[in-house]
Amino acid sequence: MFRRSVIGLALLTLCLSVAWAQRQPKAAGPFADFEKSQPLVGDLAPRLHLKDTEGKEMDLRDYLGSWVVMEFGSYT
Repeated sequence: MFRRSVIGLALLTLCLSVAWAQRQPKAAGPFADFEKSQPLVGDLAPRLHLKDTEGKEMDLRDYLGSWVVMEFGSYT
């Protein structure tokens, strides 16, 4: 009986912590609008203003009609 109560309490705590983590607002960043819009395949890409590796500001819309490869990995 005690063991069932402990397991039940652990599961309840886990469920509540997951629900609480999903409630927390995400920090604003360069991809905040992208995460809100959730575009579908075939939709136009949202406006993204990013800096290239040399620090130059660029807009994704400047490459409309061209193939674009974006790397979001680690550079270390």
